[in-house]
Amino acid sequence: MELDNHPSVINPPARPRPRFRSDDELLRRLMSVKVFVDNQELVDNEEAVMEVVSRDAVVQVVFSQHVVECSQPESADRCLSDPDAVCILQIPEGVRVIDDRAFYNCQSVAVLCIPSSVISIGHSAFHGCKSLTRLTILNSVASIGDLAFCGCSSLTSLELPNSVVAIGEFAFYGCSSLRSLMISESVTAIAKNCFSGCSSLGSLAIPESVTAIEEAAFHGCKSLTRLTIPNSVGKIGKFAFDGCNSLTSLVIPESVTAIEKGAFHGCNSLESLTIPESVTAIEKRAFHGCNSLESLTIPESVTAIENGAFDKCTSLTNLTIPSSVISIGDFAFYGCMSLRGLTIPNSVTSIGHFAFYDCCSLAKVVIPSSVTAIGEAAFDYRSAKRLKRS
Repeated sequence: MELDNHPSVINPPARPRPRFRSDDELLRRLMSVKVFVDNQELVDNEEAVMEVVSRDAVVQVVFSQHVVECSQPESADRCLSDPDAVCILQIPEGVRVIDDRAFYNCQSVAVLCIPSSVISIGHSAFHGCKSLTRLTILNSVASIGDLAFCGCSSLTSLELPNSVVAIGEFAFYGCSSLRSLMISESVTAIAKNCFSGCSSLGSLAIPESVTAIEEAAFHGCKSLTRLTIPNSVGKIGKFAFDGCNSLTSLVIPESVTAIEKGAFHGCNSLESLTIPESVTAIEKRAFHGCNSLESLTIPESVTAIENGAFDKCTSLTNLTIPSSVISIGDFAFYGCMSLRGLTIPNSVTSIGHFAFYDCCSLAKVVIPSSVTAIGEAAFDYRSAKRLKRS
């Protein structure tokens, strides 16, 4: 695995508890700013200025020129001390930008309503709001920043309006309760790790507007059973669907030219696979560990099968390598223990180290005269006696 750089949900740095003269402690937990009540300064940390009015369970905050209301069913004290308390955050009309880290790690916020005036949600704006279950984004937001909703592990559904054209990296990373997702038809790319770790997501329709699925975009979406990739997609990035181990079938559209490194690594329920004629390269470990894959047709357009491309596809029984292929990489079909039939064409000039090692069921292998280089232990010793030169 080469996913070491994928972050987990980051805990915020510890901050000293402020001294308040009212029961408005929740405000300090929500935002790190100067706070005033009746023009008396409560907290000064050299950031912004807010005014506070607290009536019963409603706290009203004036932040710069915008108003934010946080309403909870009981007092602010209970919202702080009781993990089961529900905090509803209603951002009013007039707010245009929710800035970076605005509500970072606000763990009591359960319901969030973003009004139609908001056009941008900043970097880590709601990062770590782990109690957030309901999110409404109206049809005005154009961009959602990196890590914006990262770690919102209670969020169950998400519908992105057509106004959204850009979603940042790791934007919904670790939203492990997210079961349904509708991506806006204006989005052109699914960014790096955008929905990585959304382990409850069951089905996904990628809109026709998307041209690229970037690195690890859906990594670890282990409940994903159905996936539709439209003809608009030209790139499936590294480890894009790595660990989607409930995915049973896959049709890669003809718009895709390369299946990048580890793109479907560990999709161990994948039984059928269609690779189009547009694909010229199957990169390293693209289908490594797809151990339910029984049959495979590699199109004539492919010129190289790279290292470990189909390593540990233990259910694969028959394989025809097309005459367009020149090289078979190291460990390309290592551990394909059920592989009985193999055809290597005259176009192949090199077979890498351990390329067919542990393919112990091979009945017969004909190595064409075009092959000039055969790597170390390219074939299992148990099938070596069945090897033949053409």
